[in-house]
Amino acid sequence: TFVPAVTAQVGFWATLSLNIPDFTRYAKSQASQLAGQLIGLPVFMALFTFVGLAVTSATQVIFGS
Repeated sequence: TFVPAVTAQVGFWATLSLNIPDFTRYAKSQASQLAGQLIGLPVFMALFTFVGLAVTSATQVIFGS
């Protein structure tokens, strides 16, 4: 179960990490780019994870196992 978990984490973070140049091309400085990434990536990735978990849990409650 370790290898699939590592693969899932790499895929999870690689999705947005590969698009960082698209997100930061209009940044005024390197510091503002770094601040945006430090705040934005963990917060929104945690939010997306929570939504995925909530939807999955809701489908198990509605439709059963």
